[in-house]
Amino acid sequence: LLQGALCLSTLKLHRVQTIRPSTPTILHDPITLPALQHLSLQGMWMDTCADFFSLFDTPALQTMEIANGGLQELRDLACRDDDVKFSDLTAGFGTAFVEFTKRAPGLQSLSLAKSGLHDRHLVEALRHAEALREFQADCLLIGAPIMRAMTPTVSSGGGRHGKEKPLLCPNLQRLEITRCDLLQGDHLVGLVRARNHRHSRSLPITHLTVGGCPGVEEVHAEE
Repeated sequence: LLQGALCLSTLKLHRVQTIRPSTPTILHDPITLPALQHLSLQGMWMDTCADFFSLFDTPALQTMEIANGGLQELRDLACRDDDVKFSDLTAGFGTAFVEFTKRAPGLQSLSLAKSGLHDRHLVEALRHAEALREFQADCLLIGAPIMRAMTPTVSSGGGRHGKEKPLLCPNLQRLEITRCDLLQGDHLVGLVRARNHRHSRSLPITHLTVGGCPGVEEVHAEE
């Protein structure tokens, strides 16, 4: 169905259980959807999303919304093999997500919810999202690594000091984080302060929403 959708600009899939064709098909390269700008995959488990990421190429993509299976899916993964690390169980989804993001250089808005995406894969994906202006995270297992990676190095005088780390998402201005249990308020405060510093290499955070994160308290809002 999607192989001939050359003019498709918006695609919304809800609770789709499989993306793979019913008959064996050999695809040497992803199928390109050249006009697709808005993608929404809702209530879809990570392995199904990973199949989508590997099967399709969306060079004009601007907004992407992904909502996976939440606790039900994570429990199912944990039951498959007790001896395998959780990060390894979700590595296939993470790797496919990174590669898909590489092929969407114009991505401006990203929303991730109820996903087991590991910090390291999110950091790697955001390295390719230089145009990103809005990021929404809901019920993700993200914490210090992603916060540190998104915090620019700023000197008081605006000069360079040593080798600066690569800046993730320099155009990010809208940040929404909800129900992320691993998020710590100190790291969030550091990120916002650094990005809103007058010598920052990034645009300032102009819209910030945080809710339902146990590690973020009222005292952090006052800072």
